[in-house]
Amino acid sequence: MQFGRFHGVILLLLGGRLLFVQVILTLEGLDRSATQPRPTDQSAQAESKNGYAPLHRVEYVPGIVGVGLAALGTILLVKRQKEILDRFSQSQAGHNSGTARSSR
Repeated sequence: MQFGRFHGVILLLLGGRLLFVQVILTLEGLDRSATQPRPTDQSAQAESKNGYAPLHRVEYVPGIVGVGLAALGTILLVKRQKEILDRFSQSQAGHNSGTARSSR
């Protein structure tokens, strides 16, 4: 199965969108902690030193998947572009050798 430029762009855009979702989730966690009252001693130990609660494991999934999809999209775009350039150079080499023979 061959993926083209279109699929690479779509994967890259989807990865970027998921990374944006990750940023929103992270910043939302900062806003939640800023509006909460001062923590008690027990809850202060559960929070990090920066004053916000750590994210749960599930909240990292969009970022991880986003990085993977963005990388996959970039790889597909690079491979497709290399195929296009190789095909172009082969056609130019064939075209140049054909004109050299016909001019003799």
